[in-house]
Amino acid sequence: MQYFQNGDVILDRYRIESLLGRGGIGEVYLGTDINDGSVWAVKAAKPIASNFNEIRIHSSLHHPGIPQVRETYRGPDVLICVMEYIRGSTLKQLLEDGAVFDERTVRKWFISIIRVLMYLHGRQKPIVFRDIKPSNLMITPSGDVKLIDFGIAEEYDRDHTREVTVGALTEGYAAPEQYSGKYGADVRTDIYALGATVHYLMTGKDPQKPPFEFKPIRSINPGSSASLEYIIQKCLQPEPQNRYQSADEVYADLISGEVLENRISKDRRSKMIKALLILITLMIIGTAAYLGTYRRQEKERDLYEKMLSDAAQSAAADDGNAEELLQQAIELEPDREDAYISMAELYFEQGRYELCSQYLEYTVKARFGGLSDNVRVQQLNDKLRNREEIKE
Repeated sequence: MQYFQNGDVILDRYRIESLLGRGGIGEVYLGTDINDGSVWAVKAAKPIASNFNEIRIHSSLHHPGIPQVRETYRGPDVLICVMEYIRGSTLKQLLEDGAVFDERTVRKWFISIIRVLMYLHGRQKPIVFRDIKPSNLMITPSGDVKLIDFGIAEEYDRDHTREVTVGALTEGYAAPEQYSGKYGADVRTDIYALGATVHYLMTGKDPQKPPFEFKPIRSINPGSSASLEYIIQKCLQPEPQNRYQSADEVYADLISGEVLENRISKDRRSKMIKALLILITLMIIGTAAYLGTYRRQEKERDLYEKMLSDAAQSAAADDGNAEELLQQAIELEPDREDAYISMAELYFEQGRYELCSQYLEYTVKARFGGLSDNVRVQQLNDKLRNREEIKE
């Protein structure tokens, strides 16, 4: 449905000039204030809880990197939000038009959005945006960047007594925890999504298209700096505890410039020296060290296999411990696919089919490639496909 027509005057003040865009939760129009001729964006949406939440959050914000809300109206059939009209194009539009950006420009935008996140995350009740991506970043004619569309933003408690729930997400930019529901979402979720966005800007590789991986940016764009590569890779760590823990930490590294470059170079030299010392030590210790390492690895393999066996027995007994056992196996051997596949199989057997499909696609396959030769993955895909055919 279209809420307004061109020429309509709403709230006794704004003349509708044109429809700017339409989405799943509403429409945005260009409106002119008939009193002073100023131009505004007018968003109209259904008066439902999620839209109330969006406007409530957006109306409370005052930051130069966020469009300012002028006024709102809550009617029986429509919810209206009049906000600052941002001239320009979204990053998505620019990328689709073939735009290429130098590192200086990307760093400028990176810093600007991190400052917005510092503001959102630093509130008494932090706000997690949950949907940072090129289509939600507007570039003005002057080259500034604005964060738009608070459709799925949520507040959460600093002490994590209420984590942001798993809900809507954008594939390619959503952090792993948004798929699995293991942690819920928090400020680190926004850091991951921003890292994915900046990775796209520096490499031209769309994270929504295969292969679903984030290679170090200098392997694709050799002219990039080591410091920016380091920052992006740390933002994109799959486990939240391995990422930057706050936007402030990202900002500190972004503005450190040469200091971070020197630190990275020093770390590399230190690692090279350590590697050389380790090599010499290994040559001296020889066979004894090799055997010791082999035995340790053998014990870890035995423990891993026992965890998988115990998880299978737990699943059969339906005692509720299987998922925890499989997660422990994953943490013990994160580069082996068996426990991941077992987790996907467990979700299927529990009837959690959508979670099974998402985990298989965006955790298992994204981490280990297509696994086209893996019989268990093929069988699980067949089960999911057969179930969809039966539903149809």
